[in-house]
Amino acid sequence: MGWGRISLLVVMALAVGLGAGFMLSSLVMETTLSGTPIRSQPLAKGPAVTEPLGDRGLRWLAVGGGALPELNQVSIQQNLQRWAEIHGEQRGQILASSGSGTRTVQVLSRARPHRGTRALLGDLLMPKAGRDTTYEPVGFARVHGATRPNLLGALRRSLEGEGPPFTLLLTGHGEMGASRKEASFGLWLSDGIKVEALAAYLDDLNRPRTLRAVVTSCYSGGFAELIFRGANSKAGPSEQIRCGLFATRHDRVASGCDPNPDRSVQQGYGKYLLAALSDARAAADFNQDGRGSLLEAHTAVRLHSPAADLPTTTSERWLEVVAPAEGPEVDVELPEEEGLIAALEAKGAQRVSRQRLEGVIEALGKELEAVQIDLDQTWRELASPILARWPELDDPWHPGFARAFAAAEAALDGIVSLELTRAYGEALRQQADVLDRRYAAQAELAPLDRLEQARSTRARARRLAAVGGADWRRFQQIRACEASP
Repeated sequence: MGWGRISLLVVMALAVGLGAGFMLSSLVMETTLSGTPIRSQPLAKGPAVTEPLGDRGLRWLAVGGGALPELNQVSIQQNLQRWAEIHGEQRGQILASSGSGTRTVQVLSRARPHRGTRALLGDLLMPKAGRDTTYEPVGFARVHGATRPNLLGALRRSLEGEGPPFTLLLTGHGEMGASRKEASFGLWLSDGIKVEALAAYLDDLNRPRTLRAVVTSCYSGGFAELIFRGANSKAGPSEQIRCGLFATRHDRVASGCDPNPDRSVQQGYGKYLLAALSDARAAADFNQDGRGSLLEAHTAVRLHSPAADLPTTTSERWLEVVAPAEGPEVDVELPEEEGLIAALEAKGAQRVSRQRLEGVIEALGKELEAVQIDLDQTWRELASPILARWPELDDPWHPGFARAFAAAEAALDGIVSLELTRAYGEALRQQADVLDRRYAAQAELAPLDRLEQARSTRARARRLAAVGGADWRRFQQIRACEASP
């Protein structure tokens, strides 16, 4: 393996290995949208899959899991379970991680793992998150795995013919691309699908049925490009009406994906969205029609979520591309934006100091770089003599690994109590503290970001309405798609 800068994932694994016992508050916050914890569903092994992929009578397809077992946290499965419960009156299909009859759901272990020289060597020389977890069976009977072929096959059959809007839920991990359309969603096994690939597939299908995407992953806002032909904003709108609601922008990470099955300590757009859909206290009927919609639940997340996320939609992206930058405005009905603006202003979001918080975030970024330099140096001082003496430890599949490991474990007995090891643990704790403080500042800024986002959406919509024409009509279609039950 390479020995470059230690990633955040690596740092978290190492901190656990050194017994630092920290958990980033940016990843674990005890606030739920409704204030009521959601119970974890039991995990049970299911029989072999017999269900066909997709059907024209389905109303939704829920796809969740990670590209690898370590990325298949139990919170993703809980999102799938909750979605199925909420939409139980509609026919739908689930594609879950590696499928029924497999054991790839990562769950935080209730028992604290034994620490010692062996564990420290593993965390130091081959850091890997998830060593404090166990793996449990996929908790659905007769479901296919969340693979690329299964996703595309289910979409092909489900979008055949006419029908009400079809909803695609993607809950899991995402990766940022060089451009918006190159953002991707992870699928089993070490696979995924880019926005541009999904758009091209849907373009080729050329189905008339409206498609609505809900994506909870990091960089999920890139999937807003699905509204364009080939995911190309210069190519005009797709023939098929498409819309979507996303956890965050195309250039931002999102909170969520937690191996802890306790929903009350999880954080993430998916959890808050599902809470709003299922709990009348957590959502607001912004348009006063007596029923809830996905757009209203999405708006409730923007209002109540304590995370640093900046949830977005396809209608916002459409306005970014086609609305005039300036010009006359006319009043339009946007009850979700109006309600959000009023509620955020009532909570004082406009009084948040952007200049102060951005200064804090910048300063903490520099502090993090300095801490990282110290951390890297201390790690090298620990790891270099070990690898120089036992180079086979660099590869657990090397035929000499077991012999080298046994020798190293015996020779390094007591390494945990060395001053250098303690210094390394302290450097990890310092980094965790800086990360916590930076995330807290980002979360404090989020209400202002969301308020300015809503004001900008309203202004752009008013300018586009003043122009009218095909672009305004497409905006209305996208918005209606987002707001449908």
